[in-house]
Amino acid sequence: MDQVTSWRDAQQLGMAAWKELLAQLSQLARELAADGAARLRHWARAPALPRDLRRLAVQLQERWRQMTLHQRESGIPNSTNWLAGRFGRIKPHYRMTRGAEKPERGG
Repeated sequence: MDQVTSWRDAQQLGMAAWKELLAQLSQLARELAADGAARLRHWARAPALPRDLRRLAVQLQERWRQMTLHQRESGIPNSTNWLAGRFGRIKPHYRMTRGAEKPERGG
């Protein structure tokens, strides 16, 4: 397979193949597998991949340890949903103590 260097070149690869490659990379990022860094290293060095996908693989590989920190450290939650919920409950109280009113919606 010739080297694909951009989105335009990906059209030559075929849109279905491009989407399949992107789906595989997305699945790897969702799984946060223990061997993810090694798999991403392989993706980042594959000359046949589109440059955009290789760049994305490099960026994920560089951040893999940070993305999987919650798996190694027991005190770190794997999601920030609890924090968003906490701010959602605090916000009305904060507005009331400041004297700020919630802006009217609509016209």
